[in-house]
Amino acid sequence: MPEQKQPVVNPAAIPAKAEEQKPDSKDEELKKKSLGYSISDGSFYNVMVNFGERFVVPFAVKINATAQQIGFISSVPQLASSLFQPFSADIADRLKKRKKLVIIAALLQALVWIPMILVVILFRNPWLLLLFFTFYVVFGSFISPLWSSWMGDLVNEKERGRFFGKRNMIAGFVGFVAMLVAGFVLHLFADSAVFYGFMILFAVALFARLASLSYLARMHEPQYAVTEASYFSLRSFIKKMPFNNFGRFVIFSVLISLVANIASPFFVVYMLRDLNFNYLMFTIAIAAQTIVYLFAMNYWGKYSDIFGNKAILSITGILIPFTPMLWLVSGNFYYIVFVFVLTGFIWAGFDLCVSNYFFDAVTPQRRARCIAFHNTLSGFAVFIGAAFGGFLVGAMAAPLIFPSKFQFLFFLSGILRLAVVLAFIPVLKEVRVVEPAPKPKLFFRLYLVEPPKELFYLAKNQAHSMKNLIKGTPKKGNQSL
Repeated sequence: MPEQKQPVVNPAAIPAKAEEQKPDSKDEELKKKSLGYSISDGSFYNVMVNFGERFVVPFAVKINATAQQIGFISSVPQLASSLFQPFSADIADRLKKRKKLVIIAALLQALVWIPMILVVILFRNPWLLLLFFTFYVVFGSFISPLWSSWMGDLVNEKERGRFFGKRNMIAGFVGFVAMLVAGFVLHLFADSAVFYGFMILFAVALFARLASLSYLARMHEPQYAVTEASYFSLRSFIKKMPFNNFGRFVIFSVLISLVANIASPFFVVYMLRDLNFNYLMFTIAIAAQTIVYLFAMNYWGKYSDIFGNKAILSITGILIPFTPMLWLVSGNFYYIVFVFVLTGFIWAGFDLCVSNYFFDAVTPQRRARCIAFHNTLSGFAVFIGAAFGGFLVGAMAAPLIFPSKFQFLFFLSGILRLAVVLAFIPVLKEVRVVEPAPKPKLFFRLYLVEPPKELFYLAKNQAHSMKNLIKGTPKKGNQSL
């Protein structure tokens, strides 16, 4: 959080101390309320994602989109959005406002669901789906650096891991319930009637984004102070990346996005086409990952505040290469659910610490621009990875040594992820003063010792809460954010 300048107070003012503290107290109260609104915003946003965005690729599969078209749906929107990312920071710097731009872009993102619904009802064309989904992603990506900069000014730097872990856990749980409902809706509409199910899903996504927008509008925006000294171009950003710690972190994050997306867009296709999962099985598998992901966010957030983002990136990053390779072992439904659970736990820590690294490593004045440039490069990386994966699937005449062409992508992605992690994790540095911990011991502690303890205390607290509820005396707890 940027340092607040104290107002000049007349020494004769009565009482001087109260006059000095009042502005800070009011500002802190506005921030506290805004963090509560942010949780509500995130909850409705997750409803939109899990009713709409999550089912765009399954809809593409249903209308017989090819593997290459699905690769484009997963990559072209990211490429297009990356071209617009720097403009969001430029416009915000000129207007000295972020909130207004976020609200306008969120409204446009909500309205894109209207033509998406028309695609379901009237056209059912993969190329039209790609066009409108690209607009959806572009508007969402335009928001990303502005929202991150805005939230960075609202959340105390010593509590970021806990707050974002809690926010992601609550919003993720709402999204988890939404996903179960969405999957059940599709399961109710069988065969050709399933298009009515997709229409309902996309309509709910529209109204959920509008609800999310209403909470964004209530949030307080701290003063956005930028100077000419905080301006730098994408070209200079790229030139300096190899020679500083933050730049190497950006390269690492971008390369992980590239090699991960060689496989990521095709897990859904593999489940629905090769493994013949129905929509209910697909939803259960994704929901299992989501519920673990959201609880793990809170888990990893607590320890990232103690041991730092670099430590958590190290012990989660080393397992990320092996998650796609687990898909080579079996196609059994229960085994796939296990893979999703493990993947959700690992990626929760990695994703949280990648996001929080920006807050720690970049000054508030440069945060929006750095995030925008990072997202621009990541968008290109996602496009290259997914397009390359789609090309390989289309070019392979046979699945080589694996039963499925998609399994070859999973294997290749795992090998390349391992190369990136081994090359970059050792050279990244922690930018905060944190509690030192040997990595092997921390790995053992956070993967094998603490999770069972966390589950035990969670079950114990839930049982205690139920007991108090039955007695009519709810347990008192910390109600602060």
